[in-house]
Amino acid sequence: MIKNGSSRIEITTTNVNELAVGQRGVLSKISQVSSVLNRVKGLEKSDSLLQFLKESGFSKAQLEKVVKTQPGLLSASIDNTIKPKIKIFQDLGFSSNDIAEIISNVPVILHRSADKRFTPSLSVLTSLLGSSAEMGVCRSSKMFIHAVRVVSSMSDQNLEIKLKLFRDLGFSEYEILEMFRKTPQVFAVSERKLKKVMEVLLATGKYDVSCIFNSPTSFICSVEKKLKPRIQVLSILESRNLIEKWPSLATITRMTDIRFFEKFVNPFLNEVGEVYMANNTITVKRSRKLKDWIKKEP
Repeated sequence: MIKNGSSRIEITTTNVNELAVGQRGVLSKISQVSSVLNRVKGLEKSDSLLQFLKESGFSKAQLEKVVKTQPGLLSASIDNTIKPKIKIFQDLGFSSNDIAEIISNVPVILHRSADKRFTPSLSVLTSLLGSSAEMGVCRSSKMFIHAVRVVSSMSDQNLEIKLKLFRDLGFSEYEILEMFRKTPQVFAVSERKLKKVMEVLLATGKYDVSCIFNSPTSFICSVEKKLKPRIQVLSILESRNLIEKWPSLATITRMTDIRFFEKFVNPFLNEVGEVYMANNTITVKRSRKLKDWIKKEP
C-alpha cells in the first residue's frame, strides 16, 4: 500500500502484471512500427538503386541477374559505393552498354575497394588487353568479362606473382599477354596445377612451350582425368606403330571423351581399351555412355 496525498494506491501482483503486459504491448507495437519503417526505408533504398542502374543503361534482365547473384547490393550506398565504381569505368572509356554487361556478369566487383582493388584491377586489365580496336573484340564480350572476373579477384601482388610464374615456366612477355587475351581463365589456375600441366606435357617429348602457348586451354584441363589418360593411350599406340604421329595439343585438349574414344580407343580396343577404361578418368555417367556406344558397334 502506497499513500499518494489523500489517495491510497494498493500495489498487488495483479496490477503489476497488468502494467508489465501493457508496457510490453506498447514496446511490441513500437517494435512493429520500427520494423515496418525499416522495411519501407530498405525498399525505398532498393528502388532508388535499381532506378539508378536502370538510368545507367541496365536492362531488366541485367538488373535481375545482379539482384539474384548479389542481393546485398540492394542495401549499398548509391553515392559511396555504386556511383564511384561506374565513374571509374566511364573514365577508362567504357560505354554504358559495356558497363552494364560487365557488372551484371561480375557484380561482385562493386564490393571491391575502389582504391585498393577496383581501380588497380581495371587499370591492369586495360593495359594488358588494350583498347577494343587493338583487341578486335567488344569489351562486353565473354572473353573480356572472364578477364574482368579473374583480375578483379586478384590483388596486384598476386597478379605479379602469377606473371612471374609464367615467366619462370618459359613464356615470353608477348606469350603471357597473348595467353591472357585468348584464355584469361588460365590466370585463375593454381601455381601447383600450372607446373603439373607443364611437367606432364613436356615429358611426352611431343609438345614444347610453344605448343602450350598456342593451346593455353590445356592449363584448364584436368591432369588426372584428361591429359594423363590420353597421353598414355597415344604412347601405347605409337609404341605399336598404330599411329604415325601424335595429334596437336589443341586436338587432345578440345576433344570430348566420346570423340577421343571414337578416334583413338575404339579402333584399338585390344591394345588400349582396358587401359583407358581402367583409369577411372571419367564419371559414371560418361562411362555408361561409352559402354553404350561400344555395344552399338558391330
